[in-house]
Amino acid sequence: MIKGALCFTLAFTLIGSFVFGQSINDARRAIEVEQFEKAKSILKGLTSNPTISAESYYYLGDVYLKTNELDSAKANFDLGVQANPKFALNYAGLGKLEYLNNQAAASKADFDKAISLAEKKDYRPYVEVAKGLTLDGDKTNEQSVQLAIATLEQAKKANSKSPEVYATLGDVYLMKKDANNAVLNYNKALEVDKDYLRAYIGQAQIYKGAQNYQAALAPLEKAIAIDPNYAPAYGLLAELYYSSGQSAKAIDTYKNKYLALTDVSCNSQTRYATFLFTGKDYKAANQEISSLLKTCPVKPVMYRLLGYSAFEIGDFKQALDAMNTFFAKQNPQNVITSDYEYMAKILSANKQDSAAIGYLNKAVTKDPSKTELYPLIGKMNFTNKNYAASAQSYEKYFEVPGVKKDPVNYLYYGLALMRIGQFVKADSAFSVVNQLSPTYIPGYIYRGEVSVNLDKDNKQGLAKPYFEKAIELGEVDKEKNARYLIEAYKYMADYSYSVQNDVNATKDYFKKVLELDPNDQQANDALKAIEAGTKKKNK
Repeated sequence: MIKGALCFTLAFTLIGSFVFGQSINDARRAIEVEQFEKAKSILKGLTSNPTISAESYYYLGDVYLKTNELDSAKANFDLGVQANPKFALNYAGLGKLEYLNNQAAASKADFDKAISLAEKKDYRPYVEVAKGLTLDGDKTNEQSVQLAIATLEQAKKANSKSPEVYATLGDVYLMKKDANNAVLNYNKALEVDKDYLRAYIGQAQIYKGAQNYQAALAPLEKAIAIDPNYAPAYGLLAELYYSSGQSAKAIDTYKNKYLALTDVSCNSQTRYATFLFTGKDYKAANQEISSLLKTCPVKPVMYRLLGYSAFEIGDFKQALDAMNTFFAKQNPQNVITSDYEYMAKILSANKQDSAAIGYLNKAVTKDPSKTELYPLIGKMNFTNKNYAASAQSYEKYFEVPGVKKDPVNYLYYGLALMRIGQFVKADSAFSVVNQLSPTYIPGYIYRGEVSVNLDKDNKQGLAKPYFEKAIELGEVDKEKNARYLIEAYKYMADYSYSVQNDVNATKDYFKKVLELDPNDQQANDALKAIEAGTKKKNK
């Protein structure tokens, strides 16, 4: 019995030693490098220490705030207030929550209380209140930004030797797009502590914002040299690669460095999925986003990327479901042109061309410079038998200054014009096809058909040169080009008989048809009629 009690006491002592061997600073370090589960574990153990329980509850609440678990954040801030009503930070925490919930009066009251309870040399209440005032990031209003700066100036008076104060002040100025003051404060932080890593991150962000990606690398390399496991440096490095078009490096750095050193979070997974999509690894992006949707509350943009990636890997049903969800959830003001473009392609892949045309028209309306969409609208209208609309779309495209002539566009334009009886314009369209693709047999066949309609009685022989050209090109491979040759032979047979009165040539052309298709009824009937007429004439 005594032995059992001793064992229990020893075990408890060892556990206690492990917990109390870790400090608030260890937890704060874990928070900074986004190892949130580790931070939670440390802080939950430290809450049992009455001398630091209020402080432990604050940082535990702050972790939950960063992981968007707001109810848990509030519970811990409240516990911190209960543990020590005169400890300032938990009021700052409650103020942050109220700020996020648009409870301005309550937020101000708790921020003011946090400041009023700040101990003489404790800068942290000022820093945390300033962070709370700028939780909206770039969307923070000017009044809150100025109040945050004023609060941090008070923090400097409380402790002018804290690099955190200067780095946070640099962050606020950076948010304000005041690069000069941001640089001054990051530099000051490094004067106070040359190894203060957050200041290097701030410097790199300034250069990144100026799109000077090469200059941004230097402070990141310094941070990594000081601490090769400093995850925020790798996260920003991946962003630099991403912004400079180096998708493969961005994916590798984010996956194998940043994600490997941090806890998986909804935010990091979302960003990784974006990198994968931009790097055209559509299958991996699709898998990552599908996983995200099961575990994380996601913004509409994730449905956009799910739809895009599903289309790229050929899963058109998933693509359509995702884009329908995206359009239902997304604010119409935040819909971009490519959303309409992808939706059109997805609808077309699902054999819904009529609806697809509507989305393409929306894309052009939203961005009139997207003139390259006119041929796609034209082709879809053609497929949907809206021939007049198809021709009109191609004409809009051809009116664009400096547009590249593409034989496929002129081909469909000509075909659309044929369907609505505009044969003169169709002839001009097919002439461009002949010029751009001089060995393309259908171009001559269609131009021949147009010429037949322009020369109803065949007296001018307008179609003859085009069918002759089709025969010249087609006879290189008769089996492959059989359908075109048959049409051309039949025209030449008709021309030979009705215009040239050359019965032998007529028979030769019909025989050529039968060589390709012995069962062609028209050719068989024509030859029988010619033979019968010849016999009758000879009698």
